[in-house]
Amino acid sequence: MSASSTVGSGYSGWSILSTLGRFNYSFKDRYLVSATVRRDGSSKFQGKNKYSVFPSVALGWKASEEPFIKNLNVFSNLKLRASWGLTGNQGIGSYGTLSSYVTNLDDAGAVFNGGGAIQPGILLGNPGNTDLKWETTEQINAGADMEFFGGRLSLTADYFVKNTRDLLMLRTLPGYIGSYSIQSNIGQIQNKGWEFAISATPVRQENFTWNTTINLATLTNKVVSLGSDRDTIPLGENVLIPGNSMNSFWGYKFMGTYKANEADQAALFGLKPGDAKYQDVDGNGVINQKDYQIMGNGTPRFSVGWNNTFSYKNLSLNAFFQGMMRFDKLNYTYANGMLGSTDAKEIIFEDIKNRYIPGVNETSDIPAFSSAASNQFIQTSRFVERGDFLRLKNVSLSYSIPKSFLKNIAAVRLFVSATNLLTITKYKGIDPESNSNNVSGLTWDNFGTDVQQGIDFGSYPNSKTYTAGLNLTF
Repeated sequence: MSASSTVGSGYSGWSILSTLGRFNYSFKDRYLVSATVRRDGSSKFQGKNKYSVFPSVALGWKASEEPFIKNLNVFSNLKLRASWGLTGNQGIGSYGTLSSYVTNLDDAGAVFNGGGAIQPGILLGNPGNTDLKWETTEQINAGADMEFFGGRLSLTADYFVKNTRDLLMLRTLPGYIGSYSIQSNIGQIQNKGWEFAISATPVRQENFTWNTTINLATLTNKVVSLGSDRDTIPLGENVLIPGNSMNSFWGYKFMGTYKANEADQAALFGLKPGDAKYQDVDGNGVINQKDYQIMGNGTPRFSVGWNNTFSYKNLSLNAFFQGMMRFDKLNYTYANGMLGSTDAKEIIFEDIKNRYIPGVNETSDIPAFSSAASNQFIQTSRFVERGDFLRLKNVSLSYSIPKSFLKNIAAVRLFVSATNLLTITKYKGIDPESNSNNVSGLTWDNFGTDVQQGIDFGSYPNSKTYTAGLNLTF
């Protein structure tokens, strides 16, 4: 028995040409100026859009070198910084400016002849856009570096605003055109926030030292514009709406269950007490996709890292904590296990025992078993949870054997370590930090993972790892 096989071929190539110039100036080692200009050209664009110029400038002032600062006897070091610059992105396919054709039957490359039979054919694929140009990011940063007590305490603070315009995105086209989408420059995204780093040596004795570093960061992400002709772009379980985060979840607002005294209200939707209740946004008495609204944000708005090293003679202990706060998780794993849908044919979570049961448990907001199966939606705020967590990311203990014991032949260090040892969170999923989205097989390559943060659909968790080892240095 012979098996059929398919032979294919393809070609793709692109190139980039860059020119860079830099200028640095220092006056009295106090006043610093750095400026750069780069001109990039990409074969992915055509004509006047092929090249773009990206300048930047940075200013620095070592204020601690000024006599009036030294006389304060406060700072061991003080430096103020500010910068501005543009950078470019040409991260699209090689031939976005050229129209393509579809010949693969899997891509609808088929035509019907007069008798209705399917015959191989050629259809228009994604049309080219000769107006494509570089995506540009403008960033402004202001910061300060400070040291106290001879360097035993240091502080770094930064504020940044980052605006990305002319985003390289796929614009959906009407089906009658015969293609799916066209690569375009659309809209503007903004990220801004604060970053702090504090390092200190609280204890420094002959045999014992404690070094600690804390990093804190805030982030506000929002869509500024989607172009002149659009105010909403639904992307499956996500949505892009100006004024909101790129990671906004999109779906029905879950309002619990209809209670026994709400039978008349439930009947308006063909339901009964115990069925799930959703907000009827347009008030037309029908729950459909026109009632979708923003129901969460998957972008962490606050993050923290805390690293500690304790040293006692030849013994050293290091512990690093990591945390993210003020973000949501769309727990599709839990949703499928509670609804008994798709591949999960049976409900597998114990929470179902607390469901609404007429005459027995009529206060529960877990919907009852109901013949109104269509009332049990996955894409709802019912399955949006807070993902905040604090994790002991890494801990290690090591001991260095004194060289005198080994007659100075070698240095020997014994160590044991563990990663992801402990996680503190109220999230119901396995890991609040992991993300995965293959719902309905949908992917959004024009945005990558930027609009998929916080979605948990069978996410593979970060593993716990235990390690023991020996380091030898001759």
